[in-house]
Formats: sequence, structure tokens, C-alpha cells
Amino acid sequence: KLAKHSISCYIVHRVQNRDPPDRFLKQNDKGGKWVEVPDKKAKEKTSQALRESVAYFRSHQEEVIGKPQKHSKISHENSKPCLKS
Repeated sequence: KLAKHSISCYIVHRVQNRDPPDRFLKQNDKGGKWVEVPDKKAKEKTSQALRESVAYFRSHQEEVIGKPQKHSKISHENSKPCLKS
């Protein structure tokens, strides 16, 4: 749990310390004006977004990366070297 919290804190810190800095905003109920949220709320929402992303990718894993394949031995005899573009 501590690692997840650290990741959320890191993301919020990186976003807020960009050049120019980005902010975490929410739309105010009164008049629809955008206001900056406190750090605690930004970390909570970042954690929520990460949880939802992990859940989505776990449930759609085959669609995203394909079905798992059996490993086979690879022969390097006829392989071509990678070319830089």
C-alpha cells in the first residue's frame, strides 16, 4: 500500500512541477468555474485513476496484448540485424 501511495505522490509532484506547471482542477458547483484541488484530493484521484486503469487492463488483457503464446526456441542463424531509421 505504501508503494501505491508513493507512486501517486510522485505523479502529482511531477505534474505540478512541470515547466510550465500543470494543475489538478475540478469544476465548481457554483457557476461551473474551474478551481484547483488540494494536494490530498489530487493524490486520491490519481490513486483512483491508477486502480481503475489496472482493473481495466486486467479485464481486457487478451484484447490489449493478445492471447499468451507458448515460448519456443529462437534460432539466430538466419535473423537479420535491427536497422536504425
